[in-house]
Amino acid sequence: MISQHLGLLKQKFPETPVLALTATATASVKEDVVQALGLANCVVFKQSFNRPNLRYIVMPKTKKCLEDIDCFIRENHPKECGIIYCLSRMDCEKVAEKL
Repeated sequence: MISQHLGLLKQKFPETPVLALTATATASVKEDVVQALGLANCVVFKQSFNRPNLRYIVMPKTKKCLEDIDCFIRENHPKECGIIYCLSRMDCEKVAEKL
């Protein structure tokens, strides 16, 4: 199972944030994922995210990350709003300032 291998990464890098998302898992499967990933004391949010007005896009990070974000917004979503996820508040503030 892939999540068991990801659990090894959490053991080797315990300070690295981990996010697990699932659309249809049963309560039992969710607990299995939490255990396999080694997510002690994690917070579990349960909510439907089937919202037709939202799209989720994950893009690889490059060394010119802020330029890439700026270019993506200007080319694909000018004058629209969106959410950019960052790992910390400080990172969010830096991205907001640069953009």
